[in-house]
Amino acid sequence: MASPSRRDVYSRRGKGKERAMRTVFANLAFYAEAFVPNEKERCRRFQEGLRDSIRSVLVPMEIADYGALVQKARLMEIDAEKTQRRRDFAKKRSSWSSSSSTAKPCSEITCSRKDTFVSQN
Repeated sequence: MASPSRRDVYSRRGKGKERAMRTVFANLAFYAEAFVPNEKERCRRFQEGLRDSIRSVLVPMEIADYGALVQKARLMEIDAEKTQRRRDFAKKRSSWSSSSSTAKPCSEITCSRKDTFVSQN
């Protein structure tokens, strides 16, 4: 499987960007093991590329195992995406309920004929 080019990775916006960056980093790190001398340094470099919200939680944990660090970052990213989806849904739901509040209250509506309703105003 070919890894995405730098242009593809940097031009993407949104949720998949960090995942793509992680994949590119892992692929490049495989070929550049001489430049990343040990696991601890590899972890440090990986953490530098993370979103601030994820990095601020992972750095104090001092995880020295690269695989464990990637797994934790992945789980946090998945959780952040789920949280964002819940917020988006709640926002949509509140906009639905606020749009229905423009309807006239029942006290302002009278029945002039059977099955026909007219506003008193």
